[in-house]
Amino acid sequence: MPISRPIPKKMLKNMFLKVLHEHHRPGGNYNGHTWDYNSIVRTKLSEYFKISPLSPEEVTEGVRAVFELERDDYIMQDANQSANFFKILTDKAKRIVDQPLDDMTVSSIDIDQLLSYDELRTKVHDDYLSGDYETAIFKAFKMLEEKVRSKTNSAPSIIGTDLMTRAFNPNGGLLSHPGAQTSAERDGLYFLMRGAMMWFRNPSGHRTVGYANPSEAAHILSFANLLLNIVDQC
Repeated sequence: MPISRPIPKKMLKNMFLKVLHEHHRPGGNYNGHTWDYNSIVRTKLSEYFKISPLSPEEVTEGVRAVFELERDDYIMQDANQSANFFKILTDKAKRIVDQPLDDMTVSSIDIDQLLSYDELRTKVHDDYLSGDYETAIFKAFKMLEEKVRSKTNSAPSIIGTDLMTRAFNPNGGLLSHPGAQTSAERDGLYFLMRGAMMWFRNPSGHRTVGYANPSEAAHILSFANLLLNIVDQC
């Protein structure tokens, strides 16, 4: 496939994963060889994809791409090598590396920076990085449910939308937010909390939703982060 120049970092990530895969797959172009990530970026990308050598600017972006791939759990240090310059694919990368180059979706979101709520970040970090977005989202909204239950001293049998009604119903709810100055705003918070349970918490509790897009999952987790902060302010 034609590769436009200069090569953007997103494409460099996909290309790097493809070339690294060739080192380990049976019959791969580089099977039996071990190249450090600098060699892959500087020479093997252009060799494998039959393009002219990368420019200095593309090499710089390629090295940045490698750091982000490791941060986002697509590659890791090769345990069979003493130096950390040698990388292998993680299971997360193996699930996408056989797709056509343009179809590969590599998340570049730093979930640790995106989520400010410490407890949430700790709880969902590993699931998100491993690509188990459904479990991460379920845990996030279960945490929201548990936070509201704790603040309202509600019984474990009160769950989901019933719990949110008990907490945020404008007519007698146990929790109120200092920023809600009008009845419409109190209604808005009530419907927001009920909607979060109905749209994100309940479906994953009863069936496989199948979240596949890392960007979408990160935005959903960020929404849970916001709601947890709101509950803490009530």
